[in-house]
Parts: sequence; structure tokens; C-alpha cells
Amino acid sequence: VHFRERLHASIREQLAAMLYAEFFASAPFAMRGGVWGTTARLNTWCGAWAAAVNSGNVKPGLVALTCHFLDAPTGETCGRAAVVQTRAGKE
Repeated sequence: VHFRERLHASIREQLAAMLYAEFFASAPFAMRGGVWGTTARLNTWCGAWAAAVNSGNVKPGLVALTCHFLDAPTGETCGRAAVVQTRAGKE
């Protein structure tokens, strides 16, 4: 429910109808009720969204919304993790 209401609905509302149709032409969102095939549909939809983001055709605000929803690490956190990994590799 959270995925549908907080991420999918926001993306659908903020993308122009033509862009949404283009990005997700072969990746319909999961049906309600957890029916058979839900996981596969979500995997396909998320893959299509990742491809759209990586294409550079998505506004930064939607990318930020996605990162926030997924609780992605911030740049500062990623930087610290890279330093720790680099140091660990040298030992």
C-alpha cells in the first residue's frame, strides 16, 4: 500500500501522461490485493523506473522523492562508507 500510494502515485501524478506511458509501456504496476504475479510486476516496474531515472529524462525532484522513499543513504553517508571500504581494502 505504501509503495502504491507514496511512490507510484506521486510519480504518476508528476510525470506528464505521455512520459509515464513511454517509461512504463511494458511495465504495468502491480494489481491491488497481492494477487499472483505481484512481485514480478513490481520488479519490472522498478526496473523501468530505474531505466527512466538513468536516462536523465526525469526531473531531479522525482529522483529525490524516490531516494527519500527508499531511504537511500545521503552523499555524506556514502562518502564515509567509501572511505571505510577503501581503508579496509588496504589492510
